[in-house]
Amino acid sequence: MKKFLLFLFIVDFSTILLSQTYKVKAGSSLHLMSELNTGSTLIASLTNSAKANVIDKSKGEFWNIKHKDRADSVSSKFILDETKKQKINKPEDNSGKCFDENTHLLNIGIGFRTGYYPNYSGYNYIYGLTPVISISYEQAFKKKLGPGYLGVGGFFAFQSEFQRYDYYDSYYASNTLYYNQYNWNYFMIAARGAYHLDFLMNNKAEVYAGVLLGVRINTYIYSTNYPNNSKYDYYYNQGTVYPAYQVFAGARYYFIKPLAVYAELGYGIYFGTIGLNLKF
Repeated sequence: MKKFLLFLFIVDFSTILLSQTYKVKAGSSLHLMSELNTGSTLIASLTNSAKANVIDKSKGEFWNIKHKDRADSVSSKFILDETKKQKINKPEDNSGKCFDENTHLLNIGIGFRTGYYPNYSGYNYIYGLTPVISISYEQAFKKKLGPGYLGVGGFFAFQSEFQRYDYYDSYYASNTLYYNQYNWNYFMIAARGAYHLDFLMNNKAEVYAGVLLGVRINTYIYSTNYPNNSKYDYYYNQGTVYPAYQVFAGARYYFIKPLAVYAELGYGIYFGTIGLNLKF
């Protein structure tokens, strides 16, 4: 009789070793990083309607075990049943994408467009126009909208334009060269929104589109060395505020994370811009 009981104990113990035995308490979850096999044995302290979860993270699967699912009516053993295995609803993995719900972007760019005032050319006329120097910030909405993510943020840009005319005045019978110079400075402040489609991006590059809505603040400075000058000459548009907008489509490429180069084409504040992007 003792030999028979010893034999049963050895068989039962060897079965436990081969089938992987785990202990789990009622109402708790047992998280395992190693692979589970169907038929693995659980030792669980479950009573009545109590239940527990056994989660295999390596496969993305779990078993929901209940008191009634015991291997027999007496023991506390549970055998993992293939038919009761379920899949874990894993959150979407966006770690390899250019833009996701955790993205923050800082853009510094140089844009190009024509001036806002006439470009007079000819003898003694000088005209100058700087590029549009811009800086913008963008971050993603936490919730995905359709097949992509919406990025929102702010935009600031600066551009300067000037016109100069040099001349001699016979009235003063002088060899002095006189000038009239007109300087316009433009400050653009806007809200930025861009949509980033999942299927137009990978881990190194993306294509996107968006809009800017805001204001353009114009300042004007007139200067001259002419002795009979009136301070009211070309006084118009000093300190004027205009609405400003931009529609654009762009592309971004990360040559080394978190740094990328980007380019945008559009209409409004600029016709095109290129620059550097920092993702953080």
